[in-house]
Amino acid sequence: MKHIIKKGSLLVVVFTLAFTMLLRTQTAQADNHDDITGTLETEMREAVKRGILLGYGDGKYGQEEHVTRAQFAAFIQRALSLPEAQSNFKDVTPNMTLAASVNAVAGAGIMQGVSTELFNPDALITREQVAMTIENALIYSKMELVKKEILFSDAGLMTSGTKLAIFHAINYGIINGMSNDNGTMRFEPKSNATRAQAAAFIIRFLTAKENYVPPVVNPIPVPEPTPTPIPEPEPPIDTTKYYNAIIKDGQLVKGQSEYTTYVAANSAFRNNPSAKAIYKGNEMIQIKAGLAYAKHYTAGSATVIYSDSTFSSSKQVTYIQYGRELKLLESNDRYVKVQAGGTIGFAKQSEIEYIPQELITNKDYYMPSSTGVLIHFTYNHANKSFGFGGYQIGPAPTFMMNLQKYYSQDGVNFYHENGTFAGQHYPYFQYLSARTKTNYTADELNLYISDRLQTVSTKYPTALTTSKLIGLGAFLKEVESIYNVNALFILSAAMHESDSGMSVNAQTKNNLFGIKVFDSTPQDGETYTKPEDSVVAFVTRYVNLNYGPPTGPYAKGLAPGNKTSGMNVHYASDPNWGAKIAQYMWRGDALLGYKDSGVNAKQLAMTAHNGVINVRSTPEVRPENLLFTYKAKDLGVNNSFGYPLVILEETIGTDGYTWFKVLSDQNPPADFGWIREKDANYTLVRKIK
Repeated sequence: MKHIIKKGSLLVVVFTLAFTMLLRTQTAQADNHDDITGTLETEMREAVKRGILLGYGDGKYGQEEHVTRAQFAAFIQRALSLPEAQSNFKDVTPNMTLAASVNAVAGAGIMQGVSTELFNPDALITREQVAMTIENALIYSKMELVKKEILFSDAGLMTSGTKLAIFHAINYGIINGMSNDNGTMRFEPKSNATRAQAAAFIIRFLTAKENYVPPVVNPIPVPEPTPTPIPEPEPPIDTTKYYNAIIKDGQLVKGQSEYTTYVAANSAFRNNPSAKAIYKGNEMIQIKAGLAYAKHYTAGSATVIYSDSTFSSSKQVTYIQYGRELKLLESNDRYVKVQAGGTIGFAKQSEIEYIPQELITNKDYYMPSSTGVLIHFTYNHANKSFGFGGYQIGPAPTFMMNLQKYYSQDGVNFYHENGTFAGQHYPYFQYLSARTKTNYTADELNLYISDRLQTVSTKYPTALTTSKLIGLGAFLKEVESIYNVNALFILSAAMHESDSGMSVNAQTKNNLFGIKVFDSTPQDGETYTKPEDSVVAFVTRYVNLNYGPPTGPYAKGLAPGNKTSGMNVHYASDPNWGAKIAQYMWRGDALLGYKDSGVNAKQLAMTAHNGVINVRSTPEVRPENLLFTYKAKDLGVNNSFGYPLVILEETIGTDGYTWFKVLSDQNPPADFGWIREKDANYTLVRKIK
């Protein structure tokens, strides 16, 4: 392996930190040279110390500046370490800097929108809105609401609800009034809160919360209940018998009839319109309509998809994460036929759960935002949650309407809610070959890293100084040059796998890619001396050995891809791993000026033949010019998923056919090769962009 030297890394780090400071750096470290003074200085300094209030650099904290609703949401989110959540506010887009904070406080019920659809994040927050928010924080913290009244000269400006919230906060010493010249007090409910006031309110709230002692409630004596007879236990279910089930009161209920064979149970099932499922013992094995999802049959397990129902280990085609959705095509007492990504295959009954159509309450969906960014919301049916909300795919295709739901199992073929086909869309970075070179410099990659760390600093307050991604730009560009793997792709994979360099494996093991971290043993993972070593391991042992070259054991195309085409087929159990890597590539490209997807965008294509395809050094068929061969491959649903290609140019060969010059998945020295567009009987390559 060629040794990599990180050239000029100190200069890059210095430049990046300086440049980032000029653009948007915030600091959580006040000192004697800052601008914090006045009566609220103590509270402000405590807020800075706790990482709640961030400054602008050069000792600037802007204590008299007014606070927006989104900024106050961020203060509350940091103060209470609120979990991530999602919201449906049309004016809070996922790419907003403080979107995660707004969603978190809304999800916790601490702040509401100005309507059911709008949060108005850029509006200045008033002192009465702060009081209402503090009251909700008291409720969230399970603190008793006790009022302490003060006569305010401007009480007529308050609603009854606002007045009560103010009195609740006064009881805990969180809010005080302001003195008038005549000795009375005023509150100024309609005035906009300053950063100093916001810091004071939150620090006083935290102090009250930390010192809070719940009141002791004397229990009311409860008479001893009259013992009730213990019912006779129901006889154990016969696991060899079959039962039909109907839906009653929102639940599946097994009927009394028992069937000794699946054939008999299935015959009754098909002839009874009310029957919605077949059970074998207590295990559901068939439904009339609905969906399937991957079952957690052993700790940390994933559901394996096979090419046929023999379930031979040599027939494994991919695997799916616990709880993730699958399109149900067919099932019986021996197997379940499903669609995973674009792959149609077979799973064992023991590894599948079902939800009848009538009982489906949530499922995966796609929706373009109000600004036209396509967002994928993934639902875990085992946990019954959308997790941390959606992730961005990139620009929505023209056939989609903003704020409308669309459904897709493979992320390429999209359908309306009524099941009709809407259109086909290949997200650019998801099917872009990793053999391309990014147009971004090391400094620009470092700028993207800094921007990303700024975003995650609400979750990880020390991210800007402790992330293992800091200053990697120059090294990534050097790796790109030596190993012929796109630097933005490597960085995006690291951002996703290491939670932007802040995961436990990244921080303690310098492992940025989850190498040797499995679903069943998430605590494991290889340890590296420095983060750069894990970059080299990812590129040399995985991308350039097992997943990229057509001779590799897991070669399905050198692009992030999905569960049918690309690295995602075998690299991760998450069926959307490739889309999430592509998300970070698109976000970086959008931040830095669309230099990769704009005028410099590549022509993307897919192989379109399910047999072997030869790639040659020249646009002609000769025995001596064969470079390599793509193995036969299932093309998936709608024949959509061959091997991803990048077309560099095309020409008419001496045989009269069109030939495409494409980037080579193979390692150098073959940087490109030639594939004929068509053979005599079938198409070999089709353009997808």
